Amino acid sequence: PKQHAPGKKGNLEIFFFKDNNHNGTYDMGEEAANSGTVLINGIIFMVPANGTIVYSKIPYGAYQLSMPMQNGYQISPVQVKVDQKNSKISIAMQKSGNAVGKISITLDEQKSLAVNTSLAGITLLVRSSDGTVRTVKTGEAGQYSVYLPEGEYQIYPDNTLLPENVYYDGKNATVAVFAGVETNIPTLILKVREKKVEIKGFKN
Repeated sequence: PKQHAPGKKGNLEIFFFKDNNHNGTYDMGEEAANSGTVLINGIIFMVPANGTIVYSKIPYGAYQLSMPMQNGYQISPVQVKVDQKNSKISIAMQKSGNAVGKISITLDEQKSLAVNTSLAGITLLVRSSDGTVRTVKTGEAGQYSVYLPEGEYQIYPDNTLLPENVYYDGKNATVAVFAGVETNIPTLILKVREKKVEIKGFKN
């Protein structure tokens, strides 16, 4: 449908390859992806045998690419800008594994402030060794699961998005992810701020 929109249009050519040494570039000995699917702004494309797909005559603008885990590989979500007649990019597919964890909350019913203690929808930040940050949200019981390329990561709650009077002051959880392996992440414990108690002194 976008092909019929007014304004400037261009062609987007994307080459997918298996980045087996995890350096993000297409090196000698690495092979093109020869199957699978990719989403471009929610539209599904089949990756052909040569690893290259072409999205033709699309309006200038930003396009979001994502790929579900397939055959042990996936890509990091990426945004591509189309601002010329022909745009060509290469996308690295990396071996990935699954990391699972949960959060909990601790409070003192006598001392803690009243807060929303729901563990659902808490935003966690997942930082890779190269500084890339992803986000994942928790489920109803505080559990979460995220597929990640092989490597080492730090996971911690986003304090700016926690419910009022809830905070996290613990250490970042660290985890090493390996392809095809499910890795457990140490539990992250949230805290609740305590009430301010006024102490009055009495003179004799």
